[in-house]
Order: sequence, then structure tokens, then C-alpha cells
Amino acid sequence: MADAARGQALALLEAGRWDEAREAWAAWLVRSPGDGDGWYNLGWLRHRTGDPVGALEAYDQALRAGADDPAETHLNRATLLA
Repeated sequence: MADAARGQALALLEAGRWDEAREAWAAWLVRSPGDGDGWYNLGWLRHRTGDPVGALEAYDQALRAGADDPAETHLNRATLLA
């Protein structure tokens, strides 16, 4: 079931259904807070849907949880802080 929930969140993101994807990733991360890439995706979605503070928080969590691409995560944080 966990893989299905993550897969659904990813599918919504890839389909451009950003509001739904944001909610799906947030729900997924309640159950799987160690998913660094999930936090990255939530940060990206929060940024794109007008929540820069939430995006920064999610990017920070992504770095703590070991996101696969920390350089990209830092770059996105810098964009928000500029």
C-alpha cells in the first residue's frame, strides 16, 4: 500500500495536478518522513503553488533526509531566498 500511495503522488506530480500532488506528498510524508526525494517533491510543489515558506521547510527536510540530489535542493532553496 505504501508504494501505491507514493506512486499516486508521483503520478499526480507528473500529470501536472499540482494541488492534488502537494496533498498526496504531504500525506505520504506523514507515513514516510525519511523519504528525502518525497520532501524535495513537496518543496517543489509548494514553491510552484505559492507557498515559499513551506517550500523552504520541505527542502530543509529533504536535505536532512538525504535527498538524492542535494545540489539541486540547495539551488532551489537559493532561488527562494534570492
